[in-house]
Amino acid sequence: MIKTFGPGARIPQSGVYRVRHGRDHAPPHEVTIVHGLVFPTCLHCIDEVRFVLLRSGENIDLNPNFRSATVRVPRT
Repeated sequence: MIKTFGPGARIPQSGVYRVRHGRDHAPPHEVTIVHGLVFPTCLHCIDEVRFVLLRSGENIDLNPNFRSATVRVPRT
């Protein structure tokens, strides 16, 4: 069975999620979301948006081989 998540639910796993909007104002699309945050609401369909995990992925900030995923570009 496919697990579907709604706005406000805690994100159980980092990865790529398919997003389906409730009022058909946008076609289904994919987004990358990080574990530990909460699923956001859509500005148009509010609580009717749904998320389904397509493939999991590791947050690079949690991988011991990398110092940080945040790269600061020096100002010129």
